[in-house]
Amino acid sequence: MMKLFLWGLILLMAFSAQSAFAERGNNEKWEECARLAQSGDADAQYRMGKIYQEGTLVGSDPSEAFYWFKKSASNGNGDACYEVGLCFRYGYGVIPDNRIAAENFWRAAEKGSVEGAYCYAEMLRDGVGVPADKAKAYKWFTVASKSGYADAAKQAESLKSFSGSGKASKSMSSKIRDNKKHVKAGGKRASKASIRKQKHKRK
Repeated sequence: MMKLFLWGLILLMAFSAQSAFAERGNNEKWEECARLAQSGDADAQYRMGKIYQEGTLVGSDPSEAFYWFKKSASNGNGDACYEVGLCFRYGYGVIPDNRIAAENFWRAAEKGSVEGAYCYAEMLRDGVGVPADKAKAYKWFTVASKSGYADAAKQAESLKSFSGSGKASKSMSSKIRDNKKHVKAGGKRASKASIRKQKHKRK
């Protein structure tokens, strides 16, 4: 009985020491991340936003999460632009505003965020926060699908008729061919005209 008690006490002390070590490690990570974020590091600012969003090292705080996502987005972080878009779309830590949400999804998409491309495409398709534009929605769904985003390929396929890619490319090709023919024909005519002028001068 005494042995069991001692083993239990040893395990409890080991667990407490491990927890204390983990907590100390988390505090150090938190302090380092906070220091970098305060100095203007966009990645650290994004991580701060995720920490407050998920409540991992500190309590969940939507307003503080939005603050850091916005800071990071202002410093060019594409993932942060996407998060700011979500905040404005669903009112997470800020008053909802679909126009600003769409703008931030677009910024995220332009910076290579697949999630941003998908969300921006959705808003273009539905005319939420931006004028409805199914051709542009098709474009951004296609971008997201090429990056492996689930459901994007299906959405792009449903809007394929709005892409205009087939007819547009054929039309452009025919215009290019016609233009080449026109240039060649004009060139021949110019050459013949020059020859006639030269003959006329000799006479």
